[in-house]
Amino acid sequence: MEEDLDRILASLPADHLVAHLGVARLCIGHTGAFVIAPSGDSLGEAAATVHSLAEHTRQVLSDHLPWTPFLDALVICGGDDGDHVPAATTVPLDLLASTLCEGPTLVDERVLTAVRHLLRQGRLDGWQAGTPSVDGRIDLCNPPIGQPGT
Repeated sequence: MEEDLDRILASLPADHLVAHLGVARLCIGHTGAFVIAPSGDSLGEAAATVHSLAEHTRQVLSDHLPWTPFLDALVICGGDDGDHVPAATTVPLDLLASTLCEGPTLVDERVLTAVRHLLRQGRLDGWQAGTPSVDGRIDLCNPPIGQPGT
């Protein structure tokens, strides 16, 4: 499921910032900020873990930003009617892109730029830019490391 998750995140519009920490993913775009994880073997455990990670990540961001967006905790589920847990929002994989991209503007460009800068400096407590199973989602180097001209 991680590779499917990463493929969806890689297909998001370029203004979305994506990072990873273990199996969790951080996605911040103009429509919100999200910490996402697959349900794994236990939906309840995944929800508690992603909720805790969202709270911790928001605290880390608040150390660096004057305004910190709320981080929604999302767990990728199978889409069954019983897939509901109190600690996080459950989202079927096929609805993830619309969940992340549709809605009003909540995060401005200044916040996105600041978070990119924090990721580049390794100041987000372990979060790393991009996804491990798909090439990096955001270009933190201009030009990218390893490209001609570097």
